[in-house]
Amino acid sequence: MMSERTAARRLPRTRAVDRIDYLCALAAHRRTFHIGFAGETRASIEELRGNPLWLHGRLAGVASSLVGLDVDPESVERARAAGFDAHAADATDREQLLGLGLEPANLVLAGEVIEHMERPGEFLDAVHQLTVPGGRLVVTTPNAASLLNPLAAMARFELINPDHVAFYSWYTLGNLLSRHGWHVTEFVTYHFPLAREAWKGGGPAAMGRLLVRVQSAAASLWPFLDFGLIAVASQSRVSGRGRIRPPDLEGGAP
Repeated sequence: MMSERTAARRLPRTRAVDRIDYLCALAAHRRTFHIGFAGETRASIEELRGNPLWLHGRLAGVASSLVGLDVDPESVERARAAGFDAHAADATDREQLLGLGLEPANLVLAGEVIEHMERPGEFLDAVHQLTVPGGRLVVTTPNAASLLNPLAAMARFELINPDHVAFYSWYTLGNLLSRHGWHVTEFVTYHFPLAREAWKGGGPAAMGRLLVRVQSAAASLWPFLDFGLIAVASQSRVSGRGRIRPPDLEGGAP
């Protein structure tokens, strides 16, 4: 039987943010790697240009330099043809990353990718080599404790991307990072970024938009009910792999 000490973890104080604005503030004037960037380029680059919700485009406007990494070679080629610095590589494969011969960066951003990975630990081990000493890893992912999840479950639905294989909470994401040599320095939550694009029209779409508004309002008081999580981490001096160090953070400014 689990004790209360084992089963319950008090959530830290934090705040809900706009995901893209927050990430752009972190990347400003820094050399940045954007892992998993190319999913957005399934649309044409010209269609994406000027779209304020196109994260890679926004990052390109603020970072001192920006390198995109993705497993989709066709999308990477489209990005390269449009003038972006991009490379096709599996970021869970240390040897592939070494083979690129890239200069390490101040910031490595893994936006909405860890929930797709069957081997997230290998990824977190591999990306150590992409960061300079004192550099940071930023992981964004949907929140297992999102208010939308129980609301949808009451109607016998699960709101899930069919490519996802995991849901992370504040504790499990911080725990995983710690086990692979990353010390979380900040946790914030973020609002659902694509409500207007994902749910157009009436009927169920209108209900989805209403639920997102309810969630955003609730998150202003209880941030961990919001749609997603952002963890900002630095390299631990001693690798945390194999030992558990639960995150015990207070949220703050980027």
